[in-house]
Amino acid sequence: MQVIESAYVGTRIRFKRAKDNVEFYGWVNKFNSSNVIVKLDQDEDVTPSQLYNFEAVGPQQKLYFSAALDGIVDKVLTFYIMGGVRAEESDEKFRVKMHKMFGKIKLNEKLHDVEILDASAGGFSFSIKEQVEVDTEMSVEMRVKSGLVECITSARYCKPMEGDDSLYRVGAQITSIKRVDSKRWSMMLDRSEFV
Repeated sequence: MQVIESAYVGTRIRFKRAKDNVEFYGWVNKFNSSNVIVKLDQDEDVTPSQLYNFEAVGPQQKLYFSAALDGIVDKVLTFYIMGGVRAEESDEKFRVKMHKMFGKIKLNEKLHDVEILDASAGGFSFSIKEQVEVDTEMSVEMRVKSGLVECITSARYCKPMEGDDSLYRVGAQITSIKRVDSKRWSMMLDRSEFV
């Protein structure tokens, strides 16, 4: 199975430290056959030269590989891949980090401007100035390259944004989306919005 490394840039990645199986998550900044660069959301207890086992989920594929941590700058980790990368077909949902994607959310009869932070087939997270209760239903509209996407969502979590006490990060699960909007959402996730 051919691996298209560029399809993984901007996706969420999971990796475990080999010596104790402690699990970490980050975002792929760069990926090729010899190294992977991962940006963490928060500081983690990691040490250069340690070996990690990776699982990367992308479009129709899941990748497995081991890599040694080579360097750390701020929250950006550089790993050198040891051995090969094993790929298998997968229909698992993957998350993509969004860049400067904005939308409007109707919450308590008021429209709020929000920034979409990441997205998957089943939902997305966004930043907002107002706290949102779990299970709150919200109407959403956002512009993607192929047009306007409208859907109904339910808040799954709400927590303060790391590094900005004036904002909250909310996870939204899509509960209702029309066929045309669903197609546009899928096209956006198939990377056409980013490449």
